[in-house]
Amino acid sequence: MTAPKPLSIALLTLAMSCLAALPASAHTRSRMSADVSASPASGQLSITMEMHEEDLGALLDPEGHLTGKGLPEADEITTTLAQEARQWLLLSSAGAACPTTFGAFERVGIQGVRVTSTATCPGPAAELTLDWRAPALTNERMELVLRVEVPDAPAQTMTLTADDSTTSMSLREASAWESAKSFTVLGVEHILTGWDHLAFLLALLLACGTLRRLLIMVSGFTLAHSITLCLGAFDLIRLPASIVEPIIAASIALVALFQLERLWRGKLDYPGGQLEAPGAPWREVALCLGFGLVHGLGFAGMLADALENATHLAVPIFSFNLGVELGQLFCVLLAFPLLAMLGRWRHGRAAMAVILIGLVVLGTGVTWARVMG
Repeated sequence: MTAPKPLSIALLTLAMSCLAALPASAHTRSRMSADVSASPASGQLSITMEMHEEDLGALLDPEGHLTGKGLPEADEITTTLAQEARQWLLLSSAGAACPTTFGAFERVGIQGVRVTSTATCPGPAAELTLDWRAPALTNERMELVLRVEVPDAPAQTMTLTADDSTTSMSLREASAWESAKSFTVLGVEHILTGWDHLAFLLALLLACGTLRRLLIMVSGFTLAHSITLCLGAFDLIRLPASIVEPIIAASIALVALFQLERLWRGKLDYPGGQLEAPGAPWREVALCLGFGLVHGLGFAGMLADALENATHLAVPIFSFNLGVELGQLFCVLLAFPLLAMLGRWRHGRAAMAVILIGLVVLGTGVTWARVMG
């Protein structure tokens, strides 16, 4: 038998040392979340915090007396939280403290807990200061992902840490113009970062050999997703994300597969391809309308989170949809000329096939992942 080489022994020792250290370091940095819903005119604040039960144990027992014993009974926790929870996140407005009152405690998911409370500022809260005190109380590296909601404006999100534990923000309710501007920007950001929507749009563009076909296809997709976006945002129609998201991913694969089959038969009117006798785009339009309705529900699901604290829905919904269309228009104007140049290349047909095969693989893989959770 060959003797182990020194390098192999060293690598094995290093790997075993790393594995042995995992349990000790698995929970050294904790991340919690807090949603603050503000009513600036009345100075009322609603706070919902979620965390792992180990972090709650550390907050309730910084000295570690509960280590290995689990959390106390619910009644005892409730009594303790009424005293302790107010110290974790200190709120103030215009230099005056906004006292916190404990609301409720409940378990969520697997080893998760939720703590709700309310805070009342001395007067209208135009500006809010938040001080994350938990790291200083426990000497642990606890991060807080903070989400603050104000009526008729997108939520503000930030992360507070031991090194950056204080933040201030304006709580003034947005005017109609400010709300329109912020939701338009939100819509643009959503389409530019929504890779699945852009991938579906790319699959559609690969069947647009002329500007006329491009106008018909994009208009059909726009009309369809605008309808369901509005219906979903007004809560007139709603499907769970567990259904909508897999269908959106599947739409990429199915449309790309349909285009690939037409390319194989020499019937695909792709940009720059100069097909001599392109047929009517009614099949593509049907796909645009059908899957566009589902994509609109995906947009509506995202918008629903931003509208959770809104008092007026019409302006935010219209503005968000406008932002989505502006972002989509930007992508089309950027992608279509590039696809046309690629299509005129002598290997353009092969390049289109490669793109479509990639979209089929991408859509199929993501669909499987989303179905499997």
